[in-house]
Amino acid sequence: MFLRPGRARLLGALLVLACAACVSSGAGEALWPIQAPPLEAIEKDTGFRPDAAWLERVQFSCVKIVPTGAPMGGSGALVSPNGLIVTNRHVVEDQLALLSTPEHDLSIEGFYAAERKDERTLDGLEGLVLAKVIDFTKETVEAIGANPSPAEVNAFGRALNKDLERTKGLRGQLVEVYGGALFWLYVYIPFELKLVFAPDEALGGFGGEVDNFEYPRHALDVAFVRAYRDGRPMPNPYYLRWSKDGAAENDDVFVCGNPGVTERSLPVAHLEFLRDVELPMKIAAAKASVARLEAYMKKGAAERLRVLEAYNGHSNELKLHQGALLWLMEAGTLPNLREREKAWREAMAADGKAREILGDAYERAEAACKALRGTAARNFYSEMPSTRLHGLGSSLLTFGEAAKDKTPEQLTSMAKSFKGFLAQVLGPKGTVTAEAETEILAAWFAAAKATLPEGDAFLAAALKGEEPEAAARRVMAGVEKLLDAEQVGAMLDAGAEGIEKANVPFLALLKELDALPALQKAREDAAAQQALRDAAEAQIRRALYVAREGALPPDACGTLRLGWGKAAGCAQEGHAAPWCTTFASLFARAEAMKNAEPFAPGAKLLAAKAKLDLASPLAFATTCDGAPGSSGAPLLNRDGRLVGVVFDGNREATASLYVYRDAATPARSIAVHTRGVGAALEHVYSAKELMQELLVAAEAPDMKDLMGEEAPAEDVPAEEEPAEAMP
Repeated sequence: MFLRPGRARLLGALLVLACAACVSSGAGEALWPIQAPPLEAIEKDTGFRPDAAWLERVQFSCVKIVPTGAPMGGSGALVSPNGLIVTNRHVVEDQLALLSTPEHDLSIEGFYAAERKDERTLDGLEGLVLAKVIDFTKETVEAIGANPSPAEVNAFGRALNKDLERTKGLRGQLVEVYGGALFWLYVYIPFELKLVFAPDEALGGFGGEVDNFEYPRHALDVAFVRAYRDGRPMPNPYYLRWSKDGAAENDDVFVCGNPGVTERSLPVAHLEFLRDVELPMKIAAAKASVARLEAYMKKGAAERLRVLEAYNGHSNELKLHQGALLWLMEAGTLPNLREREKAWREAMAADGKAREILGDAYERAEAACKALRGTAARNFYSEMPSTRLHGLGSSLLTFGEAAKDKTPEQLTSMAKSFKGFLAQVLGPKGTVTAEAETEILAAWFAAAKATLPEGDAFLAAALKGEEPEAAARRVMAGVEKLLDAEQVGAMLDAGAEGIEKANVPFLALLKELDALPALQKAREDAAAQQALRDAAEAQIRRALYVAREGALPPDACGTLRLGWGKAAGCAQEGHAAPWCTTFASLFARAEAMKNAEPFAPGAKLLAAKAKLDLASPLAFATTCDGAPGSSGAPLLNRDGRLVGVVFDGNREATASLYVYRDAATPARSIAVHTRGVGAALEHVYSAKELMQELLVAAEAPDMKDLMGEEAPAEDVPAEEEPAEAMP
């Protein structure tokens, strides 16, 4: 089944936001809602103006891939009429581990199902296609008021989603836009996913964490999955046709994905807080964790495997924060942002309605940031966000308190919901290990001791007079109980008593910290100031929307967005980086790194070397906006053909959480190239059936034309047609 709405409803009334007022400094941002693209800006930059049919195809071909029930995750695109979807390997990486057996580790070996019967169900992921976007502002304001709290918006959104699921089998997400100036209801068609193909780690993860957030890149970070409904591949009239040749240098390319979260209108006072306080703390903690994990990995191969996942995660976090801080420390960054803020404030002051909305929001945001500086370090270290188990442990304690007055039926329902959350926190078995968590906690305690004043309440409770390493080992004793889903499930089923009887020192520490008056006061004060700052910044976004008439795209929030740029290299650290990498440059990189992991080419690639055109592009850089969370987003040419799949950005793009860095900067997003993917499928993995499906679909008659223009009258899935009947 697949929804086929009429063309008039595809773009909707929200297309009115596609105005000519968009400023050139942010024109190519990948944050323009798919239903409200700035058409004149696109035409000015590229000479191409997407029409309704082009936008329709893109919207209904793009896929949001999320952990089941979650609002955010990765992206992908339908590439055949039988539900075949292309995405990143790292989007499905956890599922590879879940599907592995003692005999076959799919994370290492990769996977290919030449026949449909061999495709593997991805129980932890689901796919979503955007059916339509409804301007739900009036209904939301009538239901929960003009300035609702985030909790009220979430509760109202959950109720809407529940109604959509119950009545139409669809999925809904209510999104606050421009700080609450608008509320949009995103309606999705959900479906199951099965794994079709993922490359081996040697090629799919070439370069590992060393090359992450760097360019040039050589990883074939691509995977194929298939959409299923009611046990059969889902036929779909909309898909992106595969380009055998892919992009060429300086080609215009368009990116359409579901970036996670951005904060691109923060006041300068908040950015100064990030520069002076928050980012340096996060960097210090991440550095300490990376150093301890590196030392542990040197003990041997078995030790390396136990902490590799954690090491990659903390190294990734370190590079992300370092890149953002370097941008904030650049000589021109804050002066330019002050000029931008001045221009914004002048525009808001000149508009009566915007001026009224804004009030003294900038002053209140600045006051809150100033107040937060005093308690930032204590709160940061006492929350222990560096360890994956902190969130789980805190949630278990909250569950235990809530369970005390519940009936057996209510407790069973609560436990069932929590077990789903548990699977998301822990991931596949072995993802979070006691060894890694202990090393991370030891690093955290050491960083806290070096930062906080002697006698600090957190240090006293955590260390109890011991050195950081000894304290971490004491606190983590028996923590394996929290890493075993069955044991945690038994605790949940037993309610408050089960959690109390578990006798896990880590939980005892969290409980002790929660009860300390000094920490309670600091946390309450910080929460109050953060709420004041958040409210002030939401006012700024609302006023800015009114003053600029929607000329700036709203911040990302996991919904479908469109951006554009060119396939282009850049100047990096005094040298020119090429627009693309090739199989030849991969082998050169491997040789330069002495073919040691993670730069060993792998047996499959080595065996295929003689058959490959080594000049084939493998990965390429684009000036497209590298908004965080764009993994798996398709890159298209103006014909709407798929030319690449985004999988990373370089270090200069790490500031994209806070600002759009255009083509004049070295910031680049990085994508796998369809020509390189095709070469690998044919010669490295012998995935001839998969490649044939892509090529046949690319040249087949337009399925939508074959099916006619008629559409179901209601926004419900149409009758499913057998996959075999589709071209």
